[in-house]
Amino acid sequence: MSDITPLDPAPEEWLTAERKERLQLALGSSIPLLTSAGVLPAVLTFWIRQELGATEDNPTAPMAWASSQWGHRLDSLYLQKKDRLDQASCRLLRVQQQGLALELYHRLLAKEASFEQLSQQYGVGPERFNGGLLEQQPLAKFAGNLGSLLRKLKPGEITKPLQMGKLFGVLQLESFVPAVHGEESSQLLLQQELQQWVAAMAEHLAALVSSAD
Repeated sequence: MSDITPLDPAPEEWLTAERKERLQLALGSSIPLLTSAGVLPAVLTFWIRQELGATEDNPTAPMAWASSQWGHRLDSLYLQKKDRLDQASCRLLRVQQQGLALELYHRLLAKEASFEQLSQQYGVGPERFNGGLLEQQPLAKFAGNLGSLLRKLKPGEITKPLQMGKLFGVLQLESFVPAVHGEESSQLLLQQELQQWVAAMAEHLAALVSSAD
């Protein structure tokens, strides 16, 4: 869910009588089938984005709507979410055994082998194909709690083995880039607000059409 609570615009405000009619025409009698197939949320998400102007030739058109809807709040949104906009790159080495993770950690500290070499030789995650490198991206986009872990590290610092689900990992911060309030951060904030709003609206519509069926 978005930080916008309740939804802005609210479902009853955005879902006009004309939109309800278009939605009914679009779905017809297929709601039970879409629900059974588990694709109703995806279909509703697609329909909402169409209502916001998205087309095959211009799939990013809803961003213009997002700008008109939340653009005046960008300063406050930036202050609220700055920590999620900071960016980092890192190297990650994940293995299945804790003992192996500890051994590789010490080999890295002793510089007996590079992170790339050990990742390619022992790593089990998809990042091993890239020498363990996870390229620079906003902290919010890192899986699990990696973003919060990276915030605590200094460039070049290597963590002791960490449990990551069923795996054990060693993490090294490559670079950390604090967010700057500008065009790039504004676009990212609008994208996040749009994604969250669309997802929440699709959830609302799914409950609405399912109860009306």
